[in-house]
Amino acid sequence: MTAIGILTLNWKIENNRSTSHEIISLIKCIQKHHGIRINFDWTPGHADVRGNEIADKLAKEAAKEANQIQKEAHITVTKQDIKTAARILVNKKWQHRWDNSDTGRFYYNFHQTVSNKSTFNYPDHKTAKIIRNLRSGYYLKNYQNKINQNIDPKCECGQLETVEHYLLFCENYEEARQKLIHEIYFNTGSLHIDLELLLSIEKNDNVSVSNETLMRLLGDFICESRRMNSSFEGLILLLGEGDFSFSVAMVKFLSKQYRKLMVSTSFETEESIQKHKTALENIDLLKEHGVTVYLATDATKVHTDPRFKNVKFDRIIFNFPHSGGKSNHKKNRKLLSDFFCSAENIITDEGQILMTLCKGQGGTPADKPMRAWHDSWQVVSMAANAGLILKHVWPFVVNDFEEYSSTGFRSQDKGFNTERAITHVFQKGEIIPLPTESISLALIKSEYLNRRIVRNLFKEDNHPVSQVYKHLESNIAEHFSIELIPAPAPVLEEVPGSLKELLVVINGEMPNSKYFENFELRFYRTEKCSEFDGKQTFEVSAVTIYDFQNIDGQGKLSNENSCQSKGEITYKQQEGEVTECQAGVYAVQKMSGCHLRFSLLEHLPFLFNKIADSNHETAGNVNEINDELENLHCDQFSDSDRQIKDKLPLLYLMTGQVFRPCEINPFTCPVKSEMLGVFSFKSGEICKSEDISSSFKKITSCLDASFPGLKISYDALENFDTDLPGLNEIGSIQVDFDCPSEIRDRTIGHLWFYKKHSNKNMVNCLVFVLDLNLLTLAAFRLPHVELLFSNNLDFSKQCTIRGDNSFEYSPVSLFPVMFDHDMSFWENEKKDFDEYTFFDVIRGVAKDSVMSVKLIDTYVCDITGRKSRCYRLQFQSHDKVLSYDTSWKLQSKIRLEVARELEITLR
Repeated sequence: MTAIGILTLNWKIENNRSTSHEIISLIKCIQKHHGIRINFDWTPGHADVRGNEIADKLAKEAAKEANQIQKEAHITVTKQDIKTAARILVNKKWQHRWDNSDTGRFYYNFHQTVSNKSTFNYPDHKTAKIIRNLRSGYYLKNYQNKINQNIDPKCECGQLETVEHYLLFCENYEEARQKLIHEIYFNTGSLHIDLELLLSIEKNDNVSVSNETLMRLLGDFICESRRMNSSFEGLILLLGEGDFSFSVAMVKFLSKQYRKLMVSTSFETEESIQKHKTALENIDLLKEHGVTVYLATDATKVHTDPRFKNVKFDRIIFNFPHSGGKSNHKKNRKLLSDFFCSAENIITDEGQILMTLCKGQGGTPADKPMRAWHDSWQVVSMAANAGLILKHVWPFVVNDFEEYSSTGFRSQDKGFNTERAITHVFQKGEIIPLPTESISLALIKSEYLNRRIVRNLFKEDNHPVSQVYKHLESNIAEHFSIELIPAPAPVLEEVPGSLKELLVVINGEMPNSKYFENFELRFYRTEKCSEFDGKQTFEVSAVTIYDFQNIDGQGKLSNENSCQSKGEITYKQQEGEVTECQAGVYAVQKMSGCHLRFSLLEHLPFLFNKIADSNHETAGNVNEINDELENLHCDQFSDSDRQIKDKLPLLYLMTGQVFRPCEINPFTCPVKSEMLGVFSFKSGEICKSEDISSSFKKITSCLDASFPGLKISYDALENFDTDLPGLNEIGSIQVDFDCPSEIRDRTIGHLWFYKKHSNKNMVNCLVFVLDLNLLTLAAFRLPHVELLFSNNLDFSKQCTIRGDNSFEYSPVSLFPVMFDHDMSFWENEKKDFDEYTFFDVIRGVAKDSVMSVKLIDTYVCDITGRKSRCYRLQFQSHDKVLSYDTSWKLQSKIRLEVARELEITLR
């Protein structure tokens, strides 16, 4: 009775070993003291089976007396019973969450039952890891992009790198894929492969190819494509190994030929390495695989090590560096800086340096949580000292390296925490040059502008501005018949008085236009080579900023004394491609009143005359379309073609560069690409506000269709006078994108209604201007507008437009460091301080390395009345290498040039 009671009480416990021992002890006790023989018989049911009915009755009686029986038998719940019960409960909850989760559904197709143990006996750890990673897509870029959006989700072929794309479609692995198909055909007689076949290893009982064969074939494909272990190819150098366990783990990822190209080193000597228990055993194992092992190797002096003379490595790996002893940020930063400066000398131009740091040590946003900058090792800044930029960040998954054991905590044979460790991947980058001599103000300005004036970004193949321009033009072409008007050379013969005349509508006063509120009315006056024909390049020299208000109605400077040349005027005229070395210096010319184009609106008089003289005078009304085609044979067109042809009003488009002096922030640049559109209404008819509004909406709909991912808003005037002659603004276009709160202007376009009497009739036009640079910045979410002028060959490749009209940018350099430097000075008492000239001097010295310049304080001395200014200059580069030392030297040069050119007194 007692034994049956025990069985009743413990039937839910999975492990009944202790219970069965107690039952046996009780049975022996009964037999010994009472002479009763007990037999247990198993029968498969209760009904009509006398033995089972008795057993059932006894079990119920035992259950009623459970408490008393437990006391008499002294039954205790063991620790193993508790663990087993807890495991069962955890697995049930785990299974419930896995069945009802919204994430991991792709992996769920292959693993629907949770388990602490593998449900299949994989032949080796490497194969098991590869299969698991393929099912989750872990190593592939689309998966990593979900963890870190700075990682490019696209494959090298330009498509999203998903598991399906990698295994079935990527053209880069077609040769390896054909071998896989051939082997599967040899085993199954079928040429068909899909993810169900390749990844459902545990469920392929109905397939005439064994699981082991599938895994072998899949492993061969991965080895052939070399995608999952692409970071471990070529000549590899490992530095700072402790017990060499990481090197042993890496050997499994390498083929025999690459094992012989691997060099593993340690700072320890033959005597000190023995403090690591498994070090000698691991060294012997590495040598058996052909790996070269060196001891007593200083990672900060590898470039002077004779063993590495004339050797260039493809990968240099330094895991968990440490200066030794207790944590000291200053010493560890120096260790990193010295290592990078040394390693940079022995790595190939396209090689990579992989450095793995513990959680938070790197000081980048990839660390979760991210430490304060001063409380980190500042790995990006230390690498910049050696001309290296951060290209990728990968989570260090210690489970991928089964043999690896962390060791060396405080220089002892102790482990350390590798959870949330980050691997930082660095490559060589372009170093920002430092000015070597003083340059006159005129040459400073001309050098900065010349580098940009020779580049028409919207004409450069695959440039982001060109992509946006073509993308927008194709969408506009669906609603309008486009006539492209080539923009003249950006240097115009006269100062922009004609533009001012165009804008004067009432009593000689400037109209209320946001287009001119957002920009100071200043322009660049310069010289121009008279032989410039639009096919050659030229240099702009003696650029001087003039105030727009000093121009009279005839386009002449009202104060000629303010027109002063800032040095000799020379021009270089070059044919063909632009090269800095070609000669051809022309004679000095006198100031002729030329200027750099302030706006494409300066060409409006030319466009209006073209419209007035055009044969398409009636081509414009959006709401009233002619039903007949003229001078065309109707049988050549289908009804749909004729309908489309009829409904396309004419739109003139002109695109070109414009030049405006401006402040320095991430969203402004003196040189920009502008698109001018002119839409003509029917001549000779009264243009109603409803017609203008309809055309306004048609133009804005093109923007909405082109950039569905942008939050574009339109500020349109509800009531405007269509009877006023001249250019009257009727609306503006804003885009919502991330920018500092102090930068209020997010305007990318403006619209005007223009009315003018010509010799033939009245011309009514809708005019719009779009800032293509700012539109590109918003579409691709670029961090700095100066990136558009980058000479980095990778930049354009990092910007792509997908088929769903989404725009993607992958940073050239991850997490670039920003350095702040303050500059204080006393103004010159004898002349007004020109802030725009101040900005131009900064651009001339530092080029695009200054992200922003902010006035943070002003002070007026009570005694002398002198005024002091304090500016904060923020240095940052998104495509080049910028170290703190370089930023400090640039700041020092800027101070000297500002003091000399603006005649201020430094503080």
